[in-house]
Amino acid sequence: MNAQPKPSIVMQQTGRRIRQAVADGTLGGFDSFQMEGQLLALANAQGGCERSKHTPLLRQHHYFTRRFLQVLIAAPPFCLVNDLEKMVRGFAFTVMRRRPALYTCIFGTPTDPEHNMPINRKATATWSGTGKEGSGDVTTASGVLTNTPHSFLTRFVSEDGKAGTNPEELIAAAHASCFTMKLSFVLGNHGFTPEKLECTSTVTMDKVGEAMLIVGIHLDLKAQVPGIDAEMFKTCTEDAKANCPISQLVKVPVTMSASLNA
Repeated sequence: MNAQPKPSIVMQQTGRRIRQAVADGTLGGFDSFQMEGQLLALANAQGGCERSKHTPLLRQHHYFTRRFLQVLIAAPPFCLVNDLEKMVRGFAFTVMRRRPALYTCIFGTPTDPEHNMPINRKATATWSGTGKEGSGDVTTASGVLTNTPHSFLTRFVSEDGKAGTNPEELIAAAHASCFTMKLSFVLGNHGFTPEKLECTSTVTMDKVGEAMLIVGIHLDLKAQVPGIDAEMFKTCTEDAKANCPISQLVKVPVTMSASLNA
């Protein structure tokens, strides 16, 4: 005859406590049938736990569980890389604007940390009619120019700009803006902060052979830069004139006259 399995420790302790409770009169209101039902439910629950603990996972479940844990551990660092990069860029941008000299020591020559990709600027021009009698308009993406008229008259006859704009005027504006911004960066690299930079760019067009061509650009600068001497000021202005993007774009001679603290 098969031997009965030995009761587990839990069942032994449970039986012991029940007998003690019956002796004390605590369980006087329960009959034996109720107690047997409770003990049976307890035994079934314990047996289910034991079976779950000793039952191995199927091979495919084990494989996917491991893969899930590997992804769960490896994914968070990659998710944080983009946020970390944004934090570093924001820190660099703040340092560049408030402490240019410190930025140069840490990161090198200042560049806009938000613009490490190619930048595209757009403007649209229209034209209707012949070259001399026709006309059109110019619109920029920023909205500074919106359907601004341009024609033969505004380019070759009227120089006051009241009738509209012209390509040379736009080149002059672009060069003056580019040069002053570049100069502020160059000055910042040397530890100087300009109070005011005012540059007037003059684009000269003249007849060369049978064609009208741009023959030169002159930059007239008036600057207020505390604490800088004439030699350093000249070095910075020459650097900005030679290396600003618009200067590098044009192929004509670019001259300059610069006055300090004017």
